[in-house]
Amino acid sequence: MDLTLNEEQEAVRKLAEDFVAREVAPHVVAWDRAENVDKSIVKKLGDLGFLGLTVPEEYGGS
Repeated sequence: MDLTLNEEQEAVRKLAEDFVAREVAPHVVAWDRAENVDKSIVKKLGDLGFLGLTVPEEYGGS
């Protein structure tokens, strides 16, 4: 069984990795201490299409 990511899957993986490195990692300690996450992160995830990954495109998913 070949579990290698195809080109599209690799692009999504890289996008997620870059997003976390840029938008999450620098703030994770502060968010943990505050026991709160900046709500703007959810908007950014949505803008990138990550919030609709499990919803079929015909219903507005990614």
